[in-house]
Amino acid sequence: TGVYGVAVERARATEGDSILAIARAHEAPRAARAIELWWRDVPDAFSVMRDAAGEVTGFYIGADLRSLQGRMPESDPVVVQLQRHLRKNPLAGRDTAFFLRRWLGKASGESPSPVQAACWLDVKRSHLGLRPRIRRCYGAMSDIATFAPMLRDVGFRIVEGAGLTIDGIGFELMMLDFGTESFDGWLSELVSDELRVERENIVDLEARELVREGERVGLTPLEFGVLAHLRQYEGKAVSRAELLDQVWGDRLNSGSNVVDVVVRALRGKMGNRSRMIETVRGVGYRFRSGQRSQPED
Repeated sequence: TGVYGVAVERARATEGDSILAIARAHEAPRAARAIELWWRDVPDAFSVMRDAAGEVTGFYIGADLRSLQGRMPESDPVVVQLQRHLRKNPLAGRDTAFFLRRWLGKASGESPSPVQAACWLDVKRSHLGLRPRIRRCYGAMSDIATFAPMLRDVGFRIVEGAGLTIDGIGFELMMLDFGTESFDGWLSELVSDELRVERENIVDLEARELVREGERVGLTPLEFGVLAHLRQYEGKAVSRAELLDQVWGDRLNSGSNVVDVVVRALRGKMGNRSRMIETVRGVGYRFRSGQRSQPED
């Protein structure tokens, strides 16, 4: 019925008192203490929401996990659970994740509000900035009954075994895996589902098979690795050296022509979709969906 203006910006060094006052008003003592440690150790991970008068009406803690390495408060119970999950499920290669540690509004705490909506919109802006390297998003919350149903609709799942209790209040760690095509692939899936449009899918990631006009064709581990990596960085030129590093690991040197051999075999299996893998002369290869005619080498 109206407009509620909220600006989101990086927190200033002078806004610590406002941020911590909000935390103490809505968090139990140990949880508030964890936020104090974050402000002490990682102040650049804080963003604030401000009203039209410039007053701080909320804040969130969130950042690219690569930028947080070695700086997160190790005594924070949520960080302990996050690190445990990452050890069991490490990010591959250049992939990264966004960690939304906490959001709180001055008037409504964690509960849904225009301030919280502004926070989430800014987090999505951060996701866009991390493309195509972003693979996951983690978030911690206590009101799981309110948020889990809406978050499940966009792909979030509760991390099993990562639940914890702080001063008698339960928290859950939730995770969204964007998939091998990163944020763009996830967004395309959402749009396709919303519009009831069937999105062409040439590979079954779980079965590791090529889907070709209703038929399934088996892929070797190297063929699957090359195709999955090229699709993850669709539209971008990927060098042979990068493919060797990400798919072969340390088993071969960058002077080998094995990448070309695998791509040739992969194109043969793709049939009339082989042109999706374009040759970038002097560099490597690029994946573009929708290309159907035969490739030119």
